[in-house]
Amino acid sequence: MSKSDKIPIRDALPTALHIQKLCELMGYYVQVCGSIRRKCAEVGDLDFICREDTGTPLCGSIRPLRAVLDEIDRGGDKTIIGTFGRFKVNFFYIPEESWGAGLLFATGDGAFNRLCRANAKAQGRKLNRYGLFEGQRNIAEGRSEKWILEEVTARGWIPPSKRDRALKKGQSSGPIIVQEFPSTSSGGTYTASINTRTCVSSCTCKGFLFRGKCKHTEELESRL
Repeated sequence: MSKSDKIPIRDALPTALHIQKLCELMGYYVQVCGSIRRKCAEVGDLDFICREDTGTPLCGSIRPLRAVLDEIDRGGDKTIIGTFGRFKVNFFYIPEESWGAGLLFATGDGAFNRLCRANAKAQGRKLNRYGLFEGQRNIAEGRSEKWILEEVTARGWIPPSKRDRALKKGQSSGPIIVQEFPSTSSGGTYTASINTRTCVSSCTCKGFLFRGKCKHTEELESRL
């Protein structure tokens, strides 16, 4: 659905809740995400994360949910994209142990998610819909969305309804500061500042703020 086709949230919410109910009747636990969870004034796609409900045999797939939609554009075990009435619908399978990361991923928006992933990468980690990884280990397994945001953003928990505004504020007033991490060049530590427009823009070391380039920002750019 294009920006010009967006629908007021008051008209989209009943359809989203109806789809959620249909999925629950099929034995799935479903949460509405995307722009509805962010309480945007207008809604394009309807985004949902899904898993087997308590007491339902685990199959690791949402393929049965294809039956909920009118048309299917893409339908696998982990992701289904299709239409329901006038809406494009996205279903994402998220296992229970990854629910917090899945909520963050499917709530968005895309720019906010990219910033979170960049922060994680700057820390030597990888963030995706299944968790926050240090190497092969998912340190976010069983953790909440709030816990993950506190790990990857200096601001900590940001409610879904404020994420679009938080990103715009961060872009206009300066980059978001990521956590301190070790320097491979000096053996000390430094804290870098990044944003989605300019990537590395400044860093702090030895108590001073360096704008533009220094050995630490060059080092961080090589990591990103």
